[in-house]
Amino acid sequence: MSEETEPTGGLGGATPAEVASEPTTASSSYDFTSEESYGQFYESLPDTLKANETIRNTKSVHALADQLVNAQSALGTKRLAAPQEDWTSEQWEDFYGNLRPKDNEYSIPEELSYEGAENTPKIAEDSIQELVDFSAEMGLNQNQFDKLYERYMQMNLEGSQLGQEQVETEVKSHRDSIQNEWGEKYDANLAQANQAYQALTSEIPELKELIEADAVVANHPAVLKVFHRIAEVSGDALPLADNNPASGFASENVHGIKSAIQELDSGNAQLIMSDPSSLSMADRTKRQQILDKRANLYANLYPSQ
Repeated sequence: MSEETEPTGGLGGATPAEVASEPTTASSSYDFTSEESYGQFYESLPDTLKANETIRNTKSVHALADQLVNAQSALGTKRLAAPQEDWTSEQWEDFYGNLRPKDNEYSIPEELSYEGAENTPKIAEDSIQELVDFSAEMGLNQNQFDKLYERYMQMNLEGSQLGQEQVETEVKSHRDSIQNEWGEKYDANLAQANQAYQALTSEIPELKELIEADAVVANHPAVLKVFHRIAEVSGDALPLADNNPASGFASENVHGIKSAIQELDSGNAQLIMSDPSSLSMADRTKRQQILDKRANLYANLYPSQ
């Protein structure tokens, strides 16, 4: 009779302890993409971790692992500290240094998007450089500089248009005034005034430059009457006038007028673009004189009909 072997338990003979000791794989018992599995994992965490918003809102262990990888990558990315009120000048300079282009070399936009941009007066290079230097001082990045540059150019155009409109209005007012005063003698008196003007300015070029640089002066009734009076007193002693423009004494010299406008812009760009309220009374007066002269030049260039 053979020796009986005692069963080891259960239908198959294995005891509960033996079954429990058999190895199992994670893949067969845990789904890392399952919300249910993550819920079980979440419940096993201490309350301090459960309170974390990121852990609480995560849907799976797989997603949690992705977040960990992304967080590690972000740590290697350079981040700027938020400016603080008590920062020193060195800290501010370090902050701005991370925003400016390399070597403070801003790229000048080649195209402007505002309406009428093609009519924007040319700005001198030294004025543009002042804008670049100011942008670097303020710590602007290239995108901010692009916006500042476009607004700067647009304001320049608006200023020239406004000045031109003012001059045209003033010139027309002067013309109406002298025409009303001289009445039917207007054409004859104007011709005589021009005769005297040409005779004197041929000997005194500075006088011609002074008058023709300002359309308001060239059309002012007082100026016209002075030269008309000179013509009356001088009589035949004056040479015949070879220039009798319809508006005062301004000769049509487009190149000369444009050159004068460009010279005025390049030499006074910073003052022209300044906010009048931020200037001293003397600078404010000087700025207005420059704008008036600039507008007068445009009126000479595009005289009203």
